[in-house]
Amino acid sequence: MENHATERDLFIANTKELKILAGGDKFDQYHQFLLSALELLKGEKYFPIEASEWIDAARACINRKISLEEARDIRGKIYAHQIRIQNTSDLLEEDGSREAAIAQLMQFAVEHPDDESRVDTRGTGISNGSGLAQSIDEFSLLFIENFGRGGELIRLLKKSFE
Repeated sequence: MENHATERDLFIANTKELKILAGGDKFDQYHQFLLSALELLKGEKYFPIEASEWIDAARACINRKISLEEARDIRGKIYAHQIRIQNTSDLLEEDGSREAAIAQLMQFAVEHPDDESRVDTRGTGISNGSGLAQSIDEFSLLFIENFGRGGELIRLLKKSFE
């Protein structure tokens, strides 16, 4: 697996001053960023067939076109897929590791707006948006660690939140 430390550092340096809490629907902006980032991976050999369905489910969550229970069921299927990959492939093998990483990234995206345990995108109260910033960082750093493309993530993040 490649070392993406420089891309990670570049991402942090270029996004630390980004005003993610200024204006707009934060839940929608956050999920549009996640989906745009995941779209970058479509067509790669390690992109599982099921992941296209997961992206569709993530889009349906944003618009409440599926129920909270359906979203939770899909998240369970993604988690089961991730565990299956981790148990059946050598994670030192690049493709197996990347497929497991995609499943992890999908867990961020398939999130229903009515789920009480979702990322706090309101930027109010005690969190003051720190949960949103932390989730963006966790997703982005996991993405960069496994796939690189830090520059593209910076562009997508700025596009989603500016």
